Amino acid sequence: MKIQLAHSFEDIVSLDNLLEAWKEFLKGKREKKDVQEFSFHLMDNIISLHQDLVHHTYKHGGYQAFNISDPKPRNIHKALNRFRSAAFKVSKNNTRTCWILKCDIKKFFATINHKILITILGKYILDEDIIWLLQKVTGSFYSIKPGVGLPLGNLTSQLFVNIYMNEFDQFVKHRLKAKIIHQIRRRFRFVVRR
Repeated sequence: MKIQLAHSFEDIVSLDNLLEAWKEFLKGKREKKDVQEFSFHLMDNIISLHQDLVHHTYKHGGYQAFNISDPKPRNIHKALNRFRSAAFKVSKNNTRTCWILKCDIKKFFATINHKILITILGKYILDEDIIWLLQKVTGSFYSIKPGVGLPLGNLTSQLFVNIYMNEFDQFVKHRLKAKIIHQIRRRFRFVVRR
């Protein structure tokens, strides 16, 4: 049974919801000049955004690209324990051979196909107005060529890639009969039993 989005376009673009979204957005950004400018005329800006969304005249703003070099240590102790537990289970207490595939999708965010993503989203979202809005968001950025790529760091991008890769997860799980035991962002480890 497929889970479908329960919210309507009207719920999403309501003034109350836009104000709640603004409150969430503000966290840690109050000192930025553009945030302060938007806040100065908050209700006018929220009403204007609401009108643009309702009338389908909304245009998503552009992006600024920048490079960072900030490797962070990551705590993976819990993931490692889950991996060991699953491998132990699949190998029947180390009595059967199992294989582990570890892979990474090169330039993953930069290669997401917008048309495929919208098709996948359309399986879960029947409201055409919401699909229109999602097309505006996804179409506002491209990396290699128009129609391809999602911006790193966007909250929507994180959600979209998880939905996008669920198709792959389901293929591996149901068609290849592999047990997915660990997934971090776009890195996958599978234990396959023969």
